[in-house]
Amino acid sequence: PYFGMPSVATCPDGNIDPLRPLILVPPQCDLSCPPPVFPPKGYELNGEFFRCAEGYGGEPAARCVIDVGAGCVSRMQLSGCEPLQRCALPALDRCVYDFSDCVDAAPGGSTCQVHCRSPYQGMTSRAFCPPGNTDPTREFSFTDPKCELVCEEVSAAPVGFVQHPYKMTAEGWQCVDNHAGQVTVTCSTSEDC
Repeated sequence: PYFGMPSVATCPDGNIDPLRPLILVPPQCDLSCPPPVFPPKGYELNGEFFRCAEGYGGEPAARCVIDVGAGCVSRMQLSGCEPLQRCALPALDRCVYDFSDCVDAAPGGSTCQVHCRSPYQGMTSRAFCPPGNTDPTREFSFTDPKCELVCEEVSAAPVGFVQHPYKMTAEGWQCVDNHAGQVTVTCSTSEDC
């Protein structure tokens, strides 16, 4: 698969040493490596160069390989173009963040909205998957919508408690007669949000 100008090997005049090597000026050989007639999936010829086909991303690269078993036939081998992928949803608390708009986002460059999941409240923000993404484990980049837990007022007093809106105790709550302790008011979500 190589081509170029030939060279000459000579034996010096008057040589009497049978083990003396020939004097050789190596020829200038270039490797001939024609592009494939039908580019592999994910590649297309753009003039003299290859690029990634639609639905693929990356940096195409070509190298010439020689198949010795097939009689030293050269062929161009392409690499670097991979199928475009959707970004992965961030591994965040699913009770706080709502990425439902991002589930069906187009692969390889898209934006979607991130919301706070009720009972959390905050601003809506945008999540971003970069163009040309070929890594299915890459997560969406996004600005935190600053979700804060907002709890509703308790409609019925739990057993052992009474609410006195006119007394300055923990959030207006205190223990009823025959119950003792310090009232602590907390706001949280359960495992099923």
